[in-house]
Amino acid sequence: MTSLCATASDTWVMNSDGDFIWYDFNEKEKTARVTFKGNKTSSGRLDYINDITIPSTVEYEGKLYSVTSIGKYAFSDCDKLFNVTVPNSVTSIGRAAFNNCRELVGVNIPNNVTMIDDWTFSCCEKLSSIIIPNGVTSIGRAAFNNCGNLTEVVMPSDLTSIGQWAFRGCRRLKEVIIPWRVTTIDVEAFDYCDSLSSITVLNTTPPKLVRLNANGHRILGESVSVYVPAESVEKYKSAEGWKLANIKDLSQKAEKKALKVKNSADAGKAEFLTDFLMILLIITFVFVFLLLRKKNA
Repeated sequence: MTSLCATASDTWVMNSDGDFIWYDFNEKEKTARVTFKGNKTSSGRLDYINDITIPSTVEYEGKLYSVTSIGKYAFSDCDKLFNVTVPNSVTSIGRAAFNNCRELVGVNIPNNVTMIDDWTFSCCEKLSSIIIPNGVTSIGRAAFNNCGNLTEVVMPSDLTSIGQWAFRGCRRLKEVIIPWRVTTIDVEAFDYCDSLSSITVLNTTPPKLVRLNANGHRILGESVSVYVPAESVEKYKSAEGWKLANIKDLSQKAEKKALKVKNSADAGKAEFLTDFLMILLIITFVFVFLLLRKKNA
């Protein structure tokens, strides 16, 4: 992160919607970095709460600054923070910036961010889905560690590495698709993802698995199917680390999905036929009832 020679450190500015956000200002570059709320040496740490919208520019002492970064620990431990809107002017998000925001349900990662730093969203227990933009090339250590309600992660095509414990403890995560440019994956990246049953790896060359050890193969057990391109099945089966995995041809997954769709369609037809017969029976019953009533009259 660019070092900021601030004219004002940890200074608050009120947004148009009434939110108070604290910044470090860089007088020379006319940039601002969002920082923790309050001053560690004087007023103490104050929490951001509810919904926060970070502006793309902020005015301070008559000068306009572009908001280009969120500092490390800026929103850490704000356990009453629900949503954060981050502008596209932001190009970096610091280490543990949203760590332990247990009630955070929504946050966008701007398109100009190139990495998810260590512990950035660790222990964001209410976060259920995240879209990582295409500019991001690396996911750092424990970036989404213990996001217990995370069910969907969209990884970018530019991604090249996934760090240690990146998604550890994401117990509701069922499926992961790893883009084709990924060349390095820490074997502990998906530790304790109890619901994980499918990993799709699109790279035709097996990515390097780092930190291989006797206990480092939990994500590659028999319960997890690893789908890879058809032409690379044998490569994965003989690659270090991957050879312990349940490697399958990616086309098998496509066939399974097609069969699932077909079965769903057949089930829908059967349900429609059942409903139609029930309606026909009701109409017949009403018709007979009215006919008998008219006859008795």
